[in-house]
This record gives sequence, C-alpha cells and structure tokens, in this order.
Amino acid sequence: MFIKRTRGGSKEKPIYYLQLVQSYRDESGKPKHRVICTLGREEDLINSGTIDSLARKFAELSGKFILLDKEKDSLGC
Repeated sequence: MFIKRTRGGSKEKPIYYLQLVQSYRDESGKPKHRVICTLGREEDLINSGTIDSLARKFAELSGKFILLDKEKDSLGC
C-alpha cells in the first residue's frame, strides 16, 4: 500500500487529494491499483495536523521505522 496524490479541480485552481491505495495484479497478471480510501484534501490534512498524526501512527504500526520530530528532537543540524 502507498499514499497517492491525485489532482482534481481545474487547471487554474487545482485541488490535490491524498488516497490510500493498494497495488495488486489482476487475473492476467497486469498490475492494478485499488483505492482503499480517500484521506482528504492535501491542504486540509496539512493545516489540521492530521498528516503528522497519520505519519506517526503508520510508523508505530510498522515497527520498522523511527520517526523524528524536528521540533522536539534537535540533533544539532
């Protein structure tokens, strides 16, 4: 699974959405994508802090990744 950024709206005023998407192969072996859910408008997710919460939760569930908070964890960079 992965997060996919899709574009909607018009050329003059594009609106970007984030979707949770699953990759799979159909009966003939061709790769396909299946949208599991639409997370929402990219701008709204960033402004509300939801994107940060999702990143934290995915990292916790994975167990393979360490998530560093640039505001809390200063490494002297």
